[in-house]
Amino acid sequence: MNIIQKRSKRTSNVYFLISILFFCIACEKHPKTPIIISREGWHAIEPIHTIPLEKSKRNRETFDGICIHYSGFSDQISPASLQHYHIFRLQYPDVTYHFIIDRKGKIYEGRDALYFSETRQGKDTNIHICCISSLKFPPREWLPKKQKNSLQNLIYYLMNFYNINIENIFFYDSTGFEDLDFM
Repeated sequence: MNIIQKRSKRTSNVYFLISILFFCIACEKHPKTPIIISREGWHAIEPIHTIPLEKSKRNRETFDGICIHYSGFSDQISPASLQHYHIFRLQYPDVTYHFIIDRKGKIYEGRDALYFSETRQGKDTNIHICCISSLKFPPREWLPKKQKNSLQNLIYYLMNFYNINIENIFFYDSTGFEDLDFM
């Protein structure tokens, strides 16, 4: 191997290492997109009450924060059951959560992100995530590890995508678990 070939190989190795470095930096700034099961994937029904849904359309407004909920009834409830409860029992146009995470860590698409969520106080400018939970768990453990990892990954992704500050991430109500380090 002559000197030109050695320099070329060395230069090639340097470029390769630099490209790996830039890739790692890019991954740090742009979290991995979580795998999200679409509404079609869990057989969501179309929103029923479409006039109230149109009132909650985002119209170029952005999300301000992330609100984390727990289902509270059962850790076996499905996204379809939640949607049915929200539409037929609570009379919302659709499931009010933008994302639903089951106990196994699967993330489901909920309400279309084109729409804000309704709450009893009216339109809400936060992204709403529901973690399916029966609220029966060991001390200081709100979520199983897979569910917690999915929640963290989804939060990081949404923070980056919508430019949301960590100060604007909160639990919906007083469960006694607000101080958990979910990040």
